[in-house]
Amino acid sequence: SREVLLNGNKLSMYNSIKIANHSPDGFCWGYAGSGPSQLALALMLGATSLVRGLAEEKESRLIEVLFSSVSVRQLLTGKVLALGTAGLLQVLVWLISTPLILDLAAATFGGFIGQMGVPVNFLLLGIVYFVLGYLLFAVFSIGLGGDSHISLERGNEITIGPERVVPLAYLAHMHKNVRERLKALAKRGWPAPYPRELEYWFLQREVTALNSFTAREQQVIEILKSGPKPATEILKSMGLLDPSQIDLDNLWREEITGKSGFTPTDIFHVEGKHTPWDGEASQAALSVFSHYLNWEPDQFRRVFWESVAEKIAKAVIHFLTEKDIPPKNEPNHELVNWFLKNTLLPEHDQLETQIKLKIPLIGIGAPAKEILERVASVFNTELILPSHYQVANAAGAVAGSVMVTEEILIYPRLSVGNVDVIGYYLQARNSREEIEELEDALTKAQRIAGENALSAALRSGADNPQVVTEVIQDGMDSYRIKARAVGKPRLEG
Repeated sequence: SREVLLNGNKLSMYNSIKIANHSPDGFCWGYAGSGPSQLALALMLGATSLVRGLAEEKESRLIEVLFSSVSVRQLLTGKVLALGTAGLLQVLVWLISTPLILDLAAATFGGFIGQMGVPVNFLLLGIVYFVLGYLLFAVFSIGLGGDSHISLERGNEITIGPERVVPLAYLAHMHKNVRERLKALAKRGWPAPYPRELEYWFLQREVTALNSFTAREQQVIEILKSGPKPATEILKSMGLLDPSQIDLDNLWREEITGKSGFTPTDIFHVEGKHTPWDGEASQAALSVFSHYLNWEPDQFRRVFWESVAEKIAKAVIHFLTEKDIPPKNEPNHELVNWFLKNTLLPEHDQLETQIKLKIPLIGIGAPAKEILERVASVFNTELILPSHYQVANAAGAVAGSVMVTEEILIYPRLSVGNVDVIGYYLQARNSREEIEELEDALTKAQRIAGENALSAALRSGADNPQVVTEVIQDGMDSYRIKARAVGKPRLEG
């Protein structure tokens, strides 16, 4: 046998259990020990909590009510500091408990554990790195906002919100191929473009570990790695009919994926009132909407802004009177509906109707001036625009309501050969259920959607929210059940 020497010392041929201290302070470059992994875990937990809270508040529109009382800087600073302090406390517990646990283990078991120790540099650098890393993650996490989604409901009625999405102008500004796809869509003759094709999904951040996601979530992430895609294209490639068949709430809540669509910001780009991004993409999206409705783009814009003013005016009336405004086609309230319509959009040659608001309107939100001037004239009152009024959505702040929407899809279960309908699938957020009779499926879907919307509204801070459920036929034997819970914010003090 031969002897092997290292620095004049004889090396033993037996396995050694001595600890090699290859990172004196625990954070040396390339070190793969527990220090960096614990720090990364703490950073991700803190930043994820911030993202989840902001996403839930944006979805329920509670954040708009908060912005009416505090500035955006105050709110975000408070969130960052509060969650950062909680994360730092977690790191301190780990750092302080580690030497105590090692001492206890050394006294109990002895052996090589007694040779382990925690350098002082590890404690100090752990705190410094966490603070700097958390601030970096937090700032990037809160950087992307959204606008109200413009879509079509039953009867081709234009709806605005409550869903918040990234404007197509911004998405096309960041991804040039989106503009070209939108322009091609606007020029397509057959099949005629449908407004639903304007909804895009995109990745907000890279994901390396996919094990924690469902199979369909992983499939969506893989598809989006090559860039933003229309939701209809993604569903078709996955063999699905509707987004509710994929439980993407987790991906959106964690801001792994995002959603883009046609918004008021895009209309501002077309009108030249706010043009920081890609106006050509906005113009193409407007063309798709207009052609689908057989309107000229100018007519669509006029009807849209009239619809916005009408919705805000009705929200103000409902907020002040605490009385529900009857649906437009309600036969027993024709005079009430005519009075409101003639006040908002005068149409009678001999009769003029007016509503006098004794208090001023306070506009909050970037488009408040353009939108609320019309509403203020309807109410014959003054419009006040405070300093920094651009910090929140005007409609949400005026209405002062928390709104949550829940959707459930019902579609047929076909026999072998796709000949006969032998039952129905009820596709809820996290599950799919088979039900034989359509009436039973509709009844159960309305109950589940209503309960989920009510529960979400209460969690978001709504006081005594009211739930309205609507059944929308989405094609032959397919239905979409939409439940909307709306309530005033529960504010203390």
